[in-house]
Amino acid sequence: VSARALAPLSKLLGLAAGYMGAQSTGLFLKGRELAQEIAEAQKEFAFAFDVVPSRTDPTGQVLLVRGVEKK
Repeated sequence: VSARALAPLSKLLGLAAGYMGAQSTGLFLKGRELAQEIAEAQKEFAFAFDVVPSRTDPTGQVLLVRGVEKK
């Protein structure tokens, strides 16, 4: 599942959760507010994640999300 400039992370996870199985990975292109979006999303969802710097935008980051579960 991937998305770019669609919605805050908590909304993205709500939209993507139904399409993500145990072996799925979400790739979400995010910006400077990523840490805040992760903190907000963790109030509603449990998930594992990694952050990879964007190769094309110095302020961008790619968030890799796995194991999304609604709390």
